[in-house]
Amino acid sequence: MENAIPPDLQDCKVSASQIHALCKAERPALLRNCDLQDLDLSQTDLTEWQFDTCNLSRASLNGAILDNTMFTGCRASGSSFIGATLTEAQVISGDFSNSVLRGATLSSVMLRGCKMIGADFSEARVNDLNLQDVLLG
Repeated sequence: MENAIPPDLQDCKVSASQIHALCKAERPALLRNCDLQDLDLSQTDLTEWQFDTCNLSRASLNGAILDNTMFTGCRASGSSFIGATLTEAQVISGDFSNSVLRGATLSSVMLRGCKMIGADFSEARVNDLNLQDVLLG
């Protein structure tokens, strides 16, 4: 993803405290090639954030606000989005296998070119979900 705005964090292992510090700036952040594996970001407002080729494996985003958030080329297998809100979010060419979106709200969400084998959408509230070349099973 080409972006004229330089990334806020790039090529590093990210801590929850770094994410919360970026949230205090009250503007969307761009993370590129960052490791967020196993982080607990539950209840965090990540509206309009961009995650580019990040590792979100087993991260917890339960109850997070992910409106207009973009995940491009991310690895997020085993991640949890229980009760999260994703409005106009995009997941493009990533691996979200075995992720849990139970009870999440997905409204006008685009899933394109991604792998979601074993993803749990039970009890999710879905409106206008656009699937293109998504591997489900």
